Amino acid sequence: MTVVFVAFMALEGFSVLNHEPWRDEMAVWMVAKYNSPGGIVSEAGVQGQPALWYLMVKGVQQVIPHPLGMGLANLMAIGLAVLLMLKYSPFTRAVKVFLCFSYFIFYEYGTIARNYGISVLVVFAVCALYPRRDKYAAVIALLLAVGCSIQVMNIVFAVCFGFLLVAERLFKRAPGPGGRGGDLHLIVAVLIIGAGILLALSQAAPPEGSPWAASSGAKWVFQTPIGALKSVWLSFVPFASPKLDFWNTNILPDGRLMAVLSFALLALSCLSLWRKPLIEMYYLCGVVSLLIFFYRIYHGFNRHHGYLFLMLVISHWIFGGFRDQESELGQHVKHEVVGPRLNGFTLVCFLNFLAVFVPLYFDWRYPFSASRDVAQYLGKEEFQDAILLGDVDYCVAPVAGWLDREIYYPMSGGFSKEVIWKGTTERRTLHGNIPSDKTYKKRIWATAQKLAKEKGKDVVLILNYQIDEKPFKEFPLSIVADERYYLYRVSSDRDLSRLTVGH
Repeated sequence: MTVVFVAFMALEGFSVLNHEPWRDEMAVWMVAKYNSPGGIVSEAGVQGQPALWYLMVKGVQQVIPHPLGMGLANLMAIGLAVLLMLKYSPFTRAVKVFLCFSYFIFYEYGTIARNYGISVLVVFAVCALYPRRDKYAAVIALLLAVGCSIQVMNIVFAVCFGFLLVAERLFKRAPGPGGRGGDLHLIVAVLIIGAGILLALSQAAPPEGSPWAASSGAKWVFQTPIGALKSVWLSFVPFASPKLDFWNTNILPDGRLMAVLSFALLALSCLSLWRKPLIEMYYLCGVVSLLIFFYRIYHGFNRHHGYLFLMLVISHWIFGGFRDQESELGQHVKHEVVGPRLNGFTLVCFLNFLAVFVPLYFDWRYPFSASRDVAQYLGKEEFQDAILLGDVDYCVAPVAGWLDREIYYPMSGGFSKEVIWKGTTERRTLHGNIPSDKTYKKRIWATAQKLAKEKGKDVVLILNYQIDEKPFKEFPLSIVADERYYLYRVSSDRDLSRLTVGH
């Protein structure tokens, strides 16, 4: 397995170096860079996330003051997670290889630097420690509590592991010491997990004025129960359409067939765990919680749906090393390796392995986001005195992060290096990041003309859509479709006395 790990780190390292961060990655970098620790906690909460990953990025910036540092930190986290899996999981060698180079672990959580890579490290560390939970219950609980403050969806893992620990004790299946000592350890572990959940929820509750707040009335994605069920297929069979904007697509058209296949896959995954009722309950608890989250709170995208795949991996990891107490003899089943009899699980891992090739082909060949190329172009001396105007703001924001310059955002009506989320919900178009309203486009152009006149400087418009004017530079190649940019220039010497601009 040493060769597999070395190959993983080499290929993942190349993938990270070749990847251009998109807006969600750069948003974390910018929040960490431009805010104090207290401000980071506040800004992360506005975006509906706990702050620990943001604070970790702040620490990374003290060592490597470049966005690549965030990618390298994520590389170390996912590398350690893979090392734990290779060394401590009960899977066959084939399954371990499939998991190392699976779509979610290698690409979605390894190449793209967000808080998912370190989340995988946390849950894999818990899995590695779980066979010795009698000794390390408090450590397991602490890891789960920390995980909740890294990514709010990790609460599902914390709740399910807490449920499993309690269920084992109630059914007298725990290998740990009995009596009051064992109960005390369990109580302490449950309290730690509970405190971690409450802390994460308190951080990730969006305040009034945030687009993520329930009171805002803004819905990022409308969803149905059947729509949430389809995430099972998207997680187990994440084959992307072979095209430039492959990300968050699937080769199977969205429809009834996807829902039927999702139900069938879910049923088969449950059947693969039927011989261990507690693990079955753990798995069902996690799957139901995630499906409710996708339905009621946020449908999400592939990176979120991948938690269903992680839940299956974790369940089979625990399944393979789970010691079951026989009712009469009190003997324990020997440690077993998940082998050919679990072909369904092996097949899912193999499909995830096959699914990584399309993303890697396009990401290694084309920019994931054109924002870095735009920033390099605008970094030339001829643009140093120009005013930058960006729209749509959250699509243009990564350009500001690379340039470390303020951009005027019409949506918030001011200059900023970061996106002003709070209080701008009414002016923000949540569905469709590329405006199609011709009147809106004319207002953006008029805004740039007025700004050039008032400031006495040329204005460069950075737009992720085209207007009737002719751009002087285009950046049409980007995997993220709404991070393809068109640059327009407005001279400061135009007569704008007759212009009226409305927002």
